[in-house]
Amino acid sequence: MYFYKCISINTFIAKGAEVKDKPQVFFKSRQEVEKDCKEWAKEIERDFKPDIIVFIAKSGFLFALPLAEYFGCPMADITVSRPGNNGKDIIRRLVPSIPGWLLKMLLRSKANYSYQERNSGREVQISGRFGHMDWEKYKRILIVDDSTDTGWSMITARDAVIRAAGDADVKTLSYCCIDISEKRIQVDYARYKNTIIISAASRYSKEYAGFIDSLDNWKSNF
Repeated sequence: MYFYKCISINTFIAKGAEVKDKPQVFFKSRQEVEKDCKEWAKEIERDFKPDIIVFIAKSGFLFALPLAEYFGCPMADITVSRPGNNGKDIIRRLVPSIPGWLLKMLLRSKANYSYQERNSGREVQISGRFGHMDWEKYKRILIVDDSTDTGWSMITARDAVIRAAGDADVKTLSYCCIDISEKRIQVDYARYKNTIIISAASRYSKEYAGFIDSLDNWKSNF
């Protein structure tokens, strides 16, 4: 699964915005992601040490977990979804059966970004864990997602956290960041710029079932 070479993408164009550089697509195993995040945490710690991490479910869990382990802090989850997103859900279920060449073509498609750019509406679902947190005792909060593409989801999550946590110092982190998002939000920490990482959080990965099991186990411990 992870022997695939890096794939150069010619261009991603969203309505009213163009990705400046050529994004690339990489496959990373779960072990590679976890190791990389813990190395990254050493750099982040010089600037910011969170006392809680809020990840955007589901994919954000993969990147939040090693960070939380490094910082020794708890996690809470928040779900941000696009209203009427049934079509995308159907596509996600089909992803495991999509041939590799077709997946690459879909990722190259400018329609992928133009659709997200036009549809800025987002809905927030507050989990039981998030809703039962004593937010007054958390002063440094890190919001984690796998990727910031257009920025709408991160903005929505950040606003929800600020409403809950008041005057806490809230920072944002995305493992990958596409530059068209920068016109509306500058994430505080990004590991990769104009890059797509296909990881264990993707239905295309053979590690996806194990990733979901880990997420479910984490939820059940609340």
